[in-house]
Amino acid sequence: MKKKELSNKSQSSQLIIPTSESLSQSESNYLCIEEDLICHNEEDSTLKELRKLVSDSKLVERVYSHVSRPNKNVRDDFSTTVLWIGGERTLNKTLKVHSFSLSDSITSFRIYVEGITQNGVSFCHTQLITSSKPFYVESKLPYEISGDDKPILPVTIINQSGKDLNDVLFKYERNKEGLEFTEKKGKQKVNIKNDERKRINVPTSVLNKNHDVLVSFSAFKEDLKDTMSQTTRIKAQGFPFELFASGELTTLNSKEIHSFSIPKDVCKGSVTTSIKLYLTPADNLKGALNSLIQKPWGCFEQTSSVVYPMVMAQKYFITHKDPPENLVKQAKENITEGYNKLKGFGVDKGAAQLAFDWYGSPPGNESLTSYGLLEFNDMKSVFPVENQMLERVKNWLLSRKNNKGGFERSPGRYGFGNAPEEITNAYICWALSEQGATYSDLKLEVDSLIPLCKTTKSKDPYYIALVVCVLYNMKLDEKAEEMAYQLTELQEENGCVSGNNDKRAHSTSFTSITYTWGDSLFVSSTGLAVFAWLKAGLKFSKFVKLGQKWLMGKCK
Repeated sequence: MKKKELSNKSQSSQLIIPTSESLSQSESNYLCIEEDLICHNEEDSTLKELRKLVSDSKLVERVYSHVSRPNKNVRDDFSTTVLWIGGERTLNKTLKVHSFSLSDSITSFRIYVEGITQNGVSFCHTQLITSSKPFYVESKLPYEISGDDKPILPVTIINQSGKDLNDVLFKYERNKEGLEFTEKKGKQKVNIKNDERKRINVPTSVLNKNHDVLVSFSAFKEDLKDTMSQTTRIKAQGFPFELFASGELTTLNSKEIHSFSIPKDVCKGSVTTSIKLYLTPADNLKGALNSLIQKPWGCFEQTSSVVYPMVMAQKYFITHKDPPENLVKQAKENITEGYNKLKGFGVDKGAAQLAFDWYGSPPGNESLTSYGLLEFNDMKSVFPVENQMLERVKNWLLSRKNNKGGFERSPGRYGFGNAPEEITNAYICWALSEQGATYSDLKLEVDSLIPLCKTTKSKDPYYIALVVCVLYNMKLDEKAEEMAYQLTELQEENGCVSGNNDKRAHSTSFTSITYTWGDSLFVSSTGLAVFAWLKAGLKFSKFVKLGQKWLMGKCK
């Protein structure tokens, strides 16, 4: 490739659109970019460094090129972006060609081209192209409409055919009830002069439904015709709420009965119901796995809320036959990205210690670090986690002991860090015990946890379950079994481990490490209780099954 020498250090870039300014609706168009890159005889060190960075980089081209469906009779694609190129590198005197199709919108499209040369000179160019038809219908439906509204839909018929049109047939229809036309006939005839825009108002009324409605408008005159369709969403009046229940049919003739209390003031016609049946528990889980595989984002807590469920999904994949390969691959890639992102939130406490914070800011938070330790410990079974990092985290948490049977507490954010002291102490001990901390490492702290199970926390299943997990992990089986049986007394007949008192859901003294209340607290306490009982083997299988059934019933 030859480089063009320019003594005045100027540069030229040209955008070439080899089409007419007015483009027909269906044709594909070509966008060509021709660029002359510059080479200077004298360059400073910064410019040389920039040139090397650009030339050595492996630029990933991300391109979206709109494609229209062939043989369409209805305009229903109104995409606003028809070509997007996230990054592209051209060489000297290189012609780049990109093809794309216009959407169904009769409008103007503005093309923007921006870039930077190897010498660091920026450039931009813009050009307008127009999509047109000789005869078409235009309407703008709102994205959502409310039940009981009476909107008037404006529809415009445009005649650019070069002649006057008489008795043009105008029709309108919808695919399901909910949006009702006041004029039932659904059609009328109109006269339109050349270069005229004829506006027609279509009065409607909206029923109190909750679904999408496809509305179509058409105009016909001999060989001139056009039909456009748009979807609008009907939202019923009132504040939305949801009731759900689930269960298990164990035999051919078994039954599951669930009762719902529907408020008296519910909006008429707004209630919808749905039922899903799964032949096996695995079928239910597979349906949820797709939603678990996501790209990690946000702070430590937000990233963990994406990565931790994927770790659990990956555990399922490797323990079951014929897992979906695409999900396994995507989960592995996302866990790798999430792991590296989570490490970036570490707060270095020296060669032997490491803490975590929401944004990687000192001093680190004990509760969040404990959560991270549990997460990384679970991640070990599906991803190569650095053992040295886990030991550094463990060492920092052990260094936070206050010699009073608890731990020092740094200021917290959001839910973590605001839980009661006894919950936080038990949670940190649990995280450390999962990482291998022994009774001798935490003797004073563990001895401070146990008495509360018989006094102020005797009816708190979340706290007792944490203590049971700690005791089993530290091989204190006799005491752990005693506490585990105490935990069974807090399980209701339906399987929920709530402490047998719904009022506890709204008490600030009964909460979790993330400061949850209500149903969220009941799910946390029941899940943690089941986890604690499982550590005892088969002794508590009856209570485990009952708790699992209740948890399954909370699945949406």
